[in-house]
Amino acid sequence: MKHSYKDSINITQQALDLIDIKKFLISGKDISDIKYDIRFYIHISEDKVKNFMSQYSDIFGIDLDIFNYIGDDEFISYCKRRYPDIYWEEEIIERHWVK
Repeated sequence: MKHSYKDSINITQQALDLIDIKKFLISGKDISDIKYDIRFYIHISEDKVKNFMSQYSDIFGIDLDIFNYIGDDEFISYCKRRYPDIYWEEEIIERHWVK
């Protein structure tokens, strides 16, 4: 079944709702490390999440990657809604080089 963008985000958020994400949101930890830890956690221990995700292989892929469809900005927005007491910071790095 082909899902719309909105449906895919909704289903991804439903899968994330099955996990206590807050325990991964450690001060100073980079978003890529947080996402890696969540993927690993699901891979080794979360049968209820894997069972839910396996119903939507068109969203999560055959490897059941919970972040297959959402990027960093969408994940952070989700976390901000779910955990308003957690504050996020960002650093913008500019690069300059000779072409």
